[in-house]
Amino acid sequence: MPPNKGKPLDQLQSSSRSKQWLHEFIAQTPELRSTLHRAPDGIHFKLAGLSDSDAEKILEEQNRRLLPESQVAWIRNGSQRQLIWAQLELEREIRGFHPFRTVPPEERSDALLLMLDIWPESLTTKKDLIFQIKESWANHRLKDKQLSWLDPKNQKQLDWAMDYLEQHRMALPRSVAKPATPKEEYDYVVAALDKTTLLPPSDHKLFLTAMRKAWSQYKYRHSGKAKKPLYLFIEEEAKEKLDQIAKQQKRSRHDIVEDWILQAFEKGDS
Repeated sequence: MPPNKGKPLDQLQSSSRSKQWLHEFIAQTPELRSTLHRAPDGIHFKLAGLSDSDAEKILEEQNRRLLPESQVAWIRNGSQRQLIWAQLELEREIRGFHPFRTVPPEERSDALLLMLDIWPESLTTKKDLIFQIKESWANHRLKDKQLSWLDPKNQKQLDWAMDYLEQHRMALPRSVAKPATPKEEYDYVVAALDKTTLLPPSDHKLFLTAMRKAWSQYKYRHSGKAKKPLYLFIEEEAKEKLDQIAKQQKRSRHDIVEDWILQAFEKGDS
């Protein structure tokens, strides 16, 4: 990031990105962290105690670390699906320099830039890493026809897909925030499916085929065409526990019992 005219401290805060980097840099530098007080928000620092000479040194470091905006546009303007891929790649490559734990969608772009900016590597190394991530994204992202069975407006399907990914240990890591809206849920599911392309080709194809088949079976079972009445008598205590499970999972009792039967059969068959 080319230096701006003005006092060093002003240059260090010339944009929200540079401000974010400055406070994170101070937090990671013991000699600075011990001399500056935290601001009331507990995140930022009061900069009045920062000397001009220290500001000059920090500015030099900032200019060595921050790529120009034109070179980070792929992250700045990326879709959530693309950004999740970038996040997972950055977390794998830049271990030990994660300035966050869980990233909500609205903060993902800024959080990824902070991760990249605070990484103490050369600008050339950072530029090369972004290029590598862009290449891996282009080579691994699922094609539209592979995702055509997913309906971004079908809330029931998206909820089912989230559960399926969790059950098969294909959910995204905790650093990717759980979705709060249908749009976020669709982005999450598709990003998780993009990640399955890192599996061996045969395993990847098998997983996608099995998931689509499982969804077709789920739709059929819940269409009413495959339903048959079954009357059972169970102990009151067991019924109360079943009701609790149904309430926790926000599902009907018969759906839960049906899944238990099918899962038991599949385990016995294997």
